[in-house]
Amino acid sequence: MRRPRTLTAIALVLCALGVAGALEESHARTVTVAIVRDGPSEKSRVTELLKEHINDLVDPSVTVRFKEGAEFDAGWQGERAALVVRAALRDRSVDYIVGTGLLVTQAAADPSLQLTKPFISAFDQRADIPKLPFEGNGSLKKNLALVVIPQGAERDVEAFARLVRFNRLHVAIDPIIANFISGLETGLQQYERKLGIEIVPVMIGDDITEGLSTLPAGIEALYITSLPRLSDAQRRTLMDELNTRGIPTFSGQGHPDVEKGALAAITPDVSDLLARRVALNISRLVRGEKTSDLPVILSVDSKLLINGRTAAAIGWSPNLAARAYARYLYPEAMESDSKPLSLVDAVDQAQATNVTLAIKDNELEITRRDMQFARGFMLPQISANGDIQHSDPFLDSGLFPTDQTTAGITVGQMIYDDAVISDFRSSVHFYDGSVWDREVTRLDVVLEASTSYLLLAQSRVLYRIVGDNVEMTADNLQLSQIRYDVGYSGRDEVYRWEAQLAGSRGNLLSADSDVEADRVALNQILGVEQHQRWQTEDMTIEPESFEFIGIKLMDTFIDQRGTDEARNLWIQVALEQAPELRFFNKAVEAQGIQAGSRKRRFFIPTVSAGFRYNYFFNYEPELVGRNDDTWSVRVGATYPIFNGASRYYDMKRAQSELRGLENERELQHQLIERRVRTALRRLEATFPNIPLSRTAAKSSRLNLDVVQEKYAQGILNVTDLLEAQNASFTADQRATVAIYQFLVDFEEFQRSLAWYEREKTQAEIDKLAARVRRAAGLQ
Repeated sequence: MRRPRTLTAIALVLCALGVAGALEESHARTVTVAIVRDGPSEKSRVTELLKEHINDLVDPSVTVRFKEGAEFDAGWQGERAALVVRAALRDRSVDYIVGTGLLVTQAAADPSLQLTKPFISAFDQRADIPKLPFEGNGSLKKNLALVVIPQGAERDVEAFARLVRFNRLHVAIDPIIANFISGLETGLQQYERKLGIEIVPVMIGDDITEGLSTLPAGIEALYITSLPRLSDAQRRTLMDELNTRGIPTFSGQGHPDVEKGALAAITPDVSDLLARRVALNISRLVRGEKTSDLPVILSVDSKLLINGRTAAAIGWSPNLAARAYARYLYPEAMESDSKPLSLVDAVDQAQATNVTLAIKDNELEITRRDMQFARGFMLPQISANGDIQHSDPFLDSGLFPTDQTTAGITVGQMIYDDAVISDFRSSVHFYDGSVWDREVTRLDVVLEASTSYLLLAQSRVLYRIVGDNVEMTADNLQLSQIRYDVGYSGRDEVYRWEAQLAGSRGNLLSADSDVEADRVALNQILGVEQHQRWQTEDMTIEPESFEFIGIKLMDTFIDQRGTDEARNLWIQVALEQAPELRFFNKAVEAQGIQAGSRKRRFFIPTVSAGFRYNYFFNYEPELVGRNDDTWSVRVGATYPIFNGASRYYDMKRAQSELRGLENERELQHQLIERRVRTALRRLEATFPNIPLSRTAAKSSRLNLDVVQEKYAQGILNVTDLLEAQNASFTADQRATVAIYQFLVDFEEFQRSLAWYEREKTQAEIDKLAARVRRAAGLQ
């Protein structure tokens, strides 16, 4: 009954919006935005980004014009800040004012100055110092729009203290800012009492040399504020000089300073976010909203970033806290024993030094020696002999010597011995089979090395994701504290975030443990020292373009055309390539020879020949007509008549062993087919899961941004934000696991074929690709 009314209401609203839109389009207008600055080039990047964003966010019927000039530039003079703001207020052509610096923002916030026009600050104020007029997520002064980052300077100092021990913290600050910032001295005193440290300001203006000359000796730690008068080049020079002096530094400006040489920071580059927020504020004001309707809090994701080169330069090494919370820039510089390692390098290393493969090589050498040993019985057997004999003279009959000394040589040659010949023939096949058995082990080692490498790379990425979640939880704890301070929530919400943060940090320690366990496992497989550290590559996959043997995997595993034919082809390839089958083929051939030999022993004799020569050096008593040497030639055949039926039982045993090997070969055939089919099915699941998990991660993150913004505004509660954050965290993990699980499955697929593309020539790849295209019905 209520549906028609609802539809009517919706139609009326849509019509009203359409009429309003038509009226607005028919009244195209131009608005002018004045840019007021603390000094030349201050926040120039934010200003340029603002101009880019404004056209995308403001209604097309509105033309935004920016007005800049010397009359709106305070020239780094604190007393001029209020003058340039008043100049913009008096300018009748100006509709809105954007202030890019702290000085002009503080002048606009002064209660004695009445803002007759909207003043939109583009200065990213911290939540603690300086203290500007805002509460919760709204401005307390009419026509003043602020942008506040929840992460305060206190958060920076706490993070710094987890990295470096210090009782006295020096703070680098521009003297102009220090002289005109409201509440600075009081705020520093509060920090000293709360943190239990001494805070000493150090003045650094636009002259780096002069500023560095004021630095005292023995500085334990230096916190660097914005220092707005320094150019990027000057900031790099400053960081280089501080690093030369071995001073640990932490930047309140954030990650851009870490890239320039500061040791650490937690705040990311907010230039684009800040510019977009200011552009959104202007857009909303153009649409008729009030400054009191504009949000103040700008949520950013904190991440502790450490410059590895700086750490090495000042002799700093990461402690447990740094390992648990930090992300590193140039991490290789911190570890002298850390080496870059790619997937291909890991596989090559394993094949060169893996102990299991070395054991198999030794076993192969033994079978080669066994083959040579068996062949030795087919060659002439030559032996030398010597004899000295003395008999009791009492027994002398005159017929036999009482003393004699002889030496001789005996030569024997097997003419035909079926057992010896069969042993040699079977040993040849067994050696050939051992070569293929060694290939089985090699392929297994390749799979194990590649899988272990991918698991280590995955655990390192998951560790970073957990670390990001820790920083986000810390950010939300700051938000909850602000909500509590303004009465949006109770103290229980702060406690809940504190508990969540403690749990997240525990998870980070577990993730770090997983990285170490995977690293040790990889080192064992590679056969290197297990303390060796590696710089693994982050693996990325683009499903639409990912290829195997020059064919897009999307075509062979997603498109169902010819899937069964292609699957049968892969099985055929695996059976053709499988060293396991070749090993059992050789084993069956070797055992077949033995079984045949056991059967022939019933009726085939052993034939051999021999020659013997002896020389008598001494012979007493002497016999008339005796020669000093003797020789003999022998040819004989041996045929056993009866040996307790052992030949019959030996034959049956050999035949049973043969049947067992044939059954094992058939089993191996089945296992290979099963392995290929299983690998294909896994690929068909994990490969398309990559874009799905990416979409889920992206959507979860966008949802988190919306929920976090509404939480900051007091619209949603802690449960909503916790659910959104956990959903985003889980989705990020799944997106990472999806990539690495596919790569692991892809390695298993190639192992099931006993055919690794990276080991093949282009001709071999092209040949297989042609077979696959025909089977899959691809052009």
